[in-house]
Amino acid sequence: MIVAFSPGRVNLVGEHTDYNDGLALPFAIARGVTVRAEPAPGDAVEVIASDLRERDRFDPSDLRAGAVGGWRAFARGVAAELAATGVRPRGARLEVSGDLPHGAGLASSAALTVALALALLAVADEPEGDRVALARLCSRVEGEWVGARTGLLDQLACLLAGEGAALLVDFRTLEHRAVPLRLEGWRLVCVDSGEAHDHATSGYNERRAECERAARLLGVASLRDAPDEPDALGALP
Repeated sequence: MIVAFSPGRVNLVGEHTDYNDGLALPFAIARGVTVRAEPAPGDAVEVIASDLRERDRFDPSDLRAGAVGGWRAFARGVAAELAATGVRPRGARLEVSGDLPHGAGLASSAALTVALALALLAVADEPEGDRVALARLCSRVEGEWVGARTGLLDQLACLLAGEGAALLVDFRTLEHRAVPLRLEGWRLVCVDSGEAHDHATSGYNERRAECERAARLLGVASLRDAPDEPDALGALP
């Protein structure tokens, strides 16, 4: 039995900064998504979503984006993107469970994608390789298969953040380093606002499009290069 786990994450700094070439400071949390996997005869992949009491079954050699929606798009997208990198798909049975609330802003989608990718790599007896490259793959799954134009913040946090430290990431260069969280008796507490969101259907994609338009109007490659003048955008059409 193979067990793959991906944590969720919280941001100290960094909402919408990743796709604007900015800086972010997320840290991983104890809650996350677990995928228990084992090889299965044949080529089909069966995925059981324990929390939803639903399942999916598909042939990894015959997949296309947009064929299904919801949680099923994650598993199919991961299998297809891994196959595109040369990972030979194998029959498998995957059981997904977790204790991250969906839509609470704790990167549940990225955690699901990462845990699925790690599990399918292990079933195929393939190395994880470069985790930044794996984060890019997981981001493609969310963008091209699920419909959420995410940056790399969540995926990098899920794959690279370590215990007792935050992860400082420069999204222009993708340089990253651990920043120890020396709390000295203080606690970081997350409070549930009760407001659920979904990257693919919320205003996330719209915010990204607005940022891209603002950069074009300012004549810069990204908003990281925006001028310091406070009225620069206000004077534009």
